[in-house]
Amino acid sequence: MKLSTENFGKLDGQQITKYTLTNKHDVSISILNYGGIWQSFTVPSAHGSLNLLYATDNAKTYDETASLCASRIIGRTAGRLAKGTFTIDGKEYHVDTNENGNTLHGGPNGIGGAIWHVEPLVGETRSQLVLTYTASHDLDSYPGDLKMTVIYTLDDNDAVTIDFSASSTAPTLFNPTCHTYWNLSDNDNTIENHLLQINGKYHLECDDEKIPTGRLLPVESTSFDFTRLSRLGDHLSAMEKNTEGGFDDIWAVKPSQGRMDSPIVTLEDGSSHRRVDIFSDRNGLVMYTANGLHIQGYNRPANQWMAIALEPQTLPDTPNHPEFGDVVVRPNQPRHYQIRYEYHA
Repeated sequence: MKLSTENFGKLDGQQITKYTLTNKHDVSISILNYGGIWQSFTVPSAHGSLNLLYATDNAKTYDETASLCASRIIGRTAGRLAKGTFTIDGKEYHVDTNENGNTLHGGPNGIGGAIWHVEPLVGETRSQLVLTYTASHDLDSYPGDLKMTVIYTLDDNDAVTIDFSASSTAPTLFNPTCHTYWNLSDNDNTIENHLLQINGKYHLECDDEKIPTGRLLPVESTSFDFTRLSRLGDHLSAMEKNTEGGFDDIWAVKPSQGRMDSPIVTLEDGSSHRRVDIFSDRNGLVMYTANGLHIQGYNRPANQWMAIALEPQTLPDTPNHPEFGDVVVRPNQPRHYQIRYEYHA
């Protein structure tokens, strides 16, 4: 395993560093200390090295397009919290809001713009980048100071694992994810020719503000049915007529069990047949197909559906729907979650 570091520019006077791990197959990942951004998942191809992630080589572009959340660590809470309000142990809390009076991806600050401390741990068959950051209770008004550790691991089987851990000084929420956008093709400008399978028979009903109502809707015989490997373009053409022009939706999935034996989602390029299987120990998956986005400065041309975001997490707005799961962290009771990405060529 090899480790390299390089300067990635400056933001607000702070040095941004890119850390790159490379395995024996010349598969590599690059992580930024800014936002914990997973900046590249690079694999060999017939046309040279290919970054499977939607990414930019410019720190300023990441900063200027922060709302895209491209491959950032998201939290404290991924997804939306209705009215920025939740209750723990009978006490109601109100956190800062940033979207139509709701809280999206942690709030107006979140952890996606933080500068993380990074410690590399290089081994022979696997290497890690250990990121740490403490979110103060002043950040977006959440209770408790939350100490977080995010570990990116690359191994010689071309798998990437992300471990999220947190401890808190007071009962609070912790439902993080990595907001990865994918395009596995050599040169397709959209993900229409990608194939997708989701290990879930239900998606969440949401109101007009994308807040879950609590109802689970069957996907069978709808555009949300990815229970078999299906061409995304066929589903997107049906969804294009809705107000969003594609998917920005939540599936209830069967968590990967034990040694992460079954993926919650599989994404495959229909031409090259590159595939990424994504495993998660939680029960939710958000899919966003970059509807109507025409953003310049990234490694894919500005185009609708140029990439697909797949965000494993506990079902969002969980505190207001206890049946969705429990994401409360309590003092002396740390929490841990894991996502694994297995690459196949």
